[in-house]
Amino acid sequence: MIAWMMTLVAAMAGEMEIQTAQPARILVDGVLVQQATGPMVLQVSDLPAGMHKVEFRGPRGRLLAARELVIADDEWVQLAFGQGQIQILDRQVLVAPVTASVSMAAPGMQVAVAGQPAQTSETVSVSLGGMSASVTVTESTTSTTTVAQPVVVPPAQPVTEHVVVHHVVQEPAPVQASPQVISGSDFQSLLARVQAESFSDDKLSLIQSASGYHWFRCEQVARLMGSLTFSDDQIAAARILRPRIVDPQNHHVFNDVLDFSDDKQAVQAMFMQ
Repeated sequence: MIAWMMTLVAAMAGEMEIQTAQPARILVDGVLVQQATGPMVLQVSDLPAGMHKVEFRGPRGRLLAARELVIADDEWVQLAFGQGQIQILDRQVLVAPVTASVSMAAPGMQVAVAGQPAQTSETVSVSLGGMSASVTVTESTTSTTTVAQPVVVPPAQPVTEHVVVHHVVQEPAPVQASPQVISGSDFQSLLARVQAESFSDDKLSLIQSASGYHWFRCEQVARLMGSLTFSDDQIAAARILRPRIVDPQNHHVFNDVLDFSDDKQAVQAMFMQ
């Protein structure tokens, strides 16, 4: 009879899921891991246990937000960046240790020999479910003395294996029932912040961020476009906010903001698709 006993200890690193609703340069521990051009979800794995720093910077390197947090070896952390803040949404254990037990009887015959029971053990490396582990195999052989004919041992029973694995299950994000147009006070605050910025990239970055959280009317989009100096920036703002407009039938108001016919045609074409 050969008995195998296995204890598998999975060595896992920490992981981080980073969500952003606006364009930004994402750095982890001072290393650039992603140049986000819009809303996206980023997975960062193989993080050692300990303190880690997450930074979001604008196109010109200006710091938008930063946060330090501690991650364990087997921990998954979900972060979200928006409106100048980094929030921790969730923490979960990645995968519980896997335990497996195997019993096996060797088929064949017992041969008549003389001596005492012998026991040997050996440590080997195995892989189960993509995880490395250390396995100790103990083989115990019992010998007897006999002068009779060899005794036939019945065929071995099928190997039985029990594996318990826990996976991280994420619930889907709630779906908003109907669009909620940005309130008058919130819009005035956004407009003032856009007007206060000196550079076009920073103005468009604010508009991009707001598009991840608010819905707009054509009249409000036109006012934001009017706060921009260059026609290329005005067209870019219209393109960013086009999916968040609740009254696209009123797109004619953009003609009052734009000076050139080509620019007017470019914006109107967004509503003909």
